[in-house]
Amino acid sequence: MNWHADDECWWYTLPFEFSYYSQSYTSLYVCSNGFIDMDNPYADWSSTERVFKLRKMIAPFWADLRTDKGGNIYIDTSYSDEIGQGIYIRWKTRFYFNNGKQNFAVVLYNNGLIRFDYETIYGSSSMDDTPVIGVSFGDNNHYTLSSYNGIQYPSNYNSLMFWPRKKALREPSVNIGVEETLP
Repeated sequence: MNWHADDECWWYTLPFEFSYYSQSYTSLYVCSNGFIDMDNPYADWSSTERVFKLRKMIAPFWADLRTDKGGNIYIDTSYSDEIGQGIYIRWKTRFYFNNGKQNFAVVLYNNGLIRFDYETIYGSSSMDDTPVIGVSFGDNNHYTLSSYNGIQYPSNYNSLMFWPRKKALREPSVNIGVEETLP
């Protein structure tokens, strides 16, 4: 891809139908600020937890980033490992004032699983250098913030795995009846 910009989103058509919470997607927006938005091309750099909870987004490292100063976003559509097949999206970025380097990725598996990977992350931004990290359905109720959320440098951290789905409106229940015996 030739996705070099500051505060930009690009429309991307997926090679498979991706299940995210209770919906399926065949396309999404990949944003230079370190996130994927399921519905909206707004490349917001503010990275607040309040906004995160209100947007359908996958955020491996949402901060004030840019890919136009020696960075890029790379996509491998033939990714496969022991978990399944999917697409691999890697960001190589800098913080807004061209500081530091960030190298992180997300795998969207065709079975609905999501994995975040982290390599080198360093530098700082006068605007925002503490990322929001997690997945959100955008309804202010269904979201998961990672334990790495708000950590300035999750460099070379372990990968994170998510399986986003909405809770049932009514949780299943069990009724225990009278014991029966066969003749």
